[in-house]
Amino acid sequence: QLYTPAMLTQMLDVPVTTIRRWERQGLIKPVRKIFRLPYFSFQEVASVRRLSQLLESGVHPRDLENSLQHLGKFFNEIDAPLSQLTLLSQDARLLLKDEHGLIDPRRGQRVFDFGTEETAVPELADEESFEGMIEFTEHLKPEEPEDRSSDEWFQEGCQFLDAGDAKAAIEAFRLALLGQPDMPEGHLHLAEALYLDGKTEGALERYYAAVEWDHDYIEAWTQLGCLHNELGDPQAALHAFEIALQVHPDYPDAHLHIAEVLHQLNRVEEAIPHWKMYLEFDEMGPWAELARQRLEEFEDDQLEQFS
Repeated sequence: QLYTPAMLTQMLDVPVTTIRRWERQGLIKPVRKIFRLPYFSFQEVASVRRLSQLLESGVHPRDLENSLQHLGKFFNEIDAPLSQLTLLSQDARLLLKDEHGLIDPRRGQRVFDFGTEETAVPELADEESFEGMIEFTEHLKPEEPEDRSSDEWFQEGCQFLDAGDAKAAIEAFRLALLGQPDMPEGHLHLAEALYLDGKTEGALERYYAAVEWDHDYIEAWTQLGCLHNELGDPQAALHAFEIALQVHPDYPDAHLHIAEVLHQLNRVEEAIPHWKMYLEFDEMGPWAELARQRLEEFEDDQLEQFS
């Protein structure tokens, strides 16, 4: 069973922008990508949960990411999955625990153990173990040039977006696109920043720009569908979701969204196969519960009609 970023967001309440950033940094690794959409294994679900709980314990996001990226440098390319490492927080610092004690990954030095407690990670639902490994890369802070490249503006925009600073993110993404207007991901991220800033129609146009540069950008088509529905145009929403499914018929997010719009339009029988298809990809998340609930409601209605 594999999971899209949106499915992880629903399951673990972690912003999709954060999941994308962790993937870019190599802290979590998709098992494959289809039309730019990453799919993650169950092992990475546990990794995302571990990272999220370390943030909740007080570790600063940048310190967390820098420390994890230093693990490979100091500890000979640690090859254990992230969820299997004993990671602790002490005074808002990330520490690694081994059989000899505690280590500060950023410095590669032992530290005294003052009764640090391990961050508790609840058990996930039963799933066969995955062998996928997390790759850690050495963190190098580049010198900031006077004239930044489009990629540097894009990365800065992602940092602002992750921090919830929509206005700064908008400016950075616009500057990135000035230098590289044919960057679909830049348009998608600018759309997300505009939406966060309350500019829904502006976000809609930028999602269209993303699919103009890459017709098969299924995440952008899905967001177009969601925004059209939010703006009161369910027919346009259905059209966008249908295009996403034409590109990638097994895209679970699009099946769930199209089913919900059909349900909203009282076209429940048309929604049934989409809910069933979604459940073939996800059996444990909140969206799976919603799909099962919808199917049960339909079956109950059918029984009432024939009783």
